[in-house]
Amino acid sequence: MQCLEAQGEQPGHRVPQARAPRRAHHDLAAVPDTPELRAVSGVKGWIDRVFTSGFAYGPAVPPPYGESSLTGRRALVSVTVGARDSAFSDRGIHGSFEDVLHPMRHGLFWFTGMNPLEPFAVYSSNELPDDRFVRARTEYARRLDTLFLATPVPFRSLTGGDYDHDMRLLPGVETPGTRGLDSTCTSATGSEGHLAQLPLSLFERVQISAVRWCRHDEGAP
Repeated sequence: MQCLEAQGEQPGHRVPQARAPRRAHHDLAAVPDTPELRAVSGVKGWIDRVFTSGFAYGPAVPPPYGESSLTGRRALVSVTVGARDSAFSDRGIHGSFEDVLHPMRHGLFWFTGMNPLEPFAVYSSNELPDDRFVRARTEYARRLDTLFLATPVPFRSLTGGDYDHDMRLLPGVETPGTRGLDSTCTSATGSEGHLAQLPLSLFERVQISAVRWCRHDEGAP
């Protein structure tokens, strides 16, 4: 996983330098070195170093879920997946794609005030016909060019009046029949970020390839 920073560092904040992890006895066991494990390890280190207490969350910053210290930035998750798109549907073996990414989009980005965009997803990424690679590359470039034009995922704000003091959704706020993670949104999300039927093997299988977060300055289109 690559984490790409863009405009707008938070004033006065310095990202702590990476430190060598302390080795516990159980760390000495042999662990397979796979692209998937390297990607997970990389993103965890990025989260630990950037989203620190007192900067990204905590009593000294605005409330989470919509008003924290990273308010004004946008987040785009770009994912290549080895499985077919049907495996990530509401009845797919992996569960819906939105549910799989919910801990990152809602529990990390939205929690710290960032506006998550619909993800860019490419399925069946083990094969790559030339024509589909060109289409996928063009679509990905378009998504990056429209970071500040796309509509963010409409997650509910903690302080917007939809939740009670115990952080439970008030009765009758959601659309009838809404259940589970869907209740964290004010409306159904679209499929702007999905590229079903566009295989791409530019990156390793089932690997988040990029997270780009930017600051949306006042007056920007």
